Amino acid sequence: DGVEIVDPETGKPRPAEYRDVAILFRSSTGVESYAQGLARWGVPYYLAGNLGLSKQLELEDLLNLFRLVANPLDDLAAFAWLRSPFVGLRDEVLTRIRMEAGRRPMLYAAGAYLKSGEWFEAPEHPDVVPLERIALERGLGLLEDLGKLKSRVPLDQLALLALERSGYPLHIQLLEQPLPRLANLQRFVRMLEAYRSHTVGSFLELWDEWKSEDVGLPQAPLYSKRDNVVTLSTVHAAKGLEWPIVVLVDLTEIRDKTANTLWSDRTLGPILATKQEERGTRAAKLCRRRQAEERAEEARGFYVAATRARDR
Repeated sequence: DGVEIVDPETGKPRPAEYRDVAILFRSSTGVESYAQGLARWGVPYYLAGNLGLSKQLELEDLLNLFRLVANPLDDLAAFAWLRSPFVGLRDEVLTRIRMEAGRRPMLYAAGAYLKSGEWFEAPEHPDVVPLERIALERGLGLLEDLGKLKSRVPLDQLALLALERSGYPLHIQLLEQPLPRLANLQRFVRMLEAYRSHTVGSFLELWDEWKSEDVGLPQAPLYSKRDNVVTLSTVHAAKGLEWPIVVLVDLTEIRDKTANTLWSDRTLGPILATKQEERGTRAAKLCRRRQAEERAEEARGFYVAATRARDR
């Protein structure tokens, strides 16, 4: 508020607008926290480059459903799906299901619990328990139907069926900032149209590969960079661009990335780096050299970031 910048076209000062500001990050980690903070204060923003989609909770919920369709024995996916808005069981109920499961998979134990389990009364409202029963019955029915259809309909139609039958988008409407979440789901379904030849399992393998390589699928934008919005970008994606005002965040912490890693030094050969207190003379020398190279790379990145600012 109240910041003035020099307009390059007129040479005269003018009040800064949202479009004059960019927030730059070293990596996509942590961007969501800043985006949520801007949203709380009503500041519109644009996620540039490779930021956002693969980290959104609404997509993880849908992907956990896909994981269960591909493999009903995946207990971690079953727990996450049963707790998600697709079913919405309380932690107390999930704990009881797990305790009574024995060696049975979580999903099958949930089906048995629906028929004969002892449900905890909810202090919030007496209708919670019957609603949970209905939600679990419908959720298991949806999962069974999707399992029968997974080899017969394309991925995008499978996702649409899951969203429509479960009413998941209605739950999104009750959360803060529902429009970006709904846009992300729509973008994801459109993306699935390009993978109609894939099975659920082969698509999940691709997705996990993208996440491990930190490809970072772009989040569905509600704005473009032409609108009067703050730009959020990684330093790498900002190369060649310029804004009047640039905010650099999370630059102070530089971790020791050498511990428990294997690499080969061009002069002193290969090394498996141990913890700092366990390193011998050769290992310490190698790690110091590696850390110096990493700090030099950090400095080059900081120079790129700092020179994206025209004024401040």
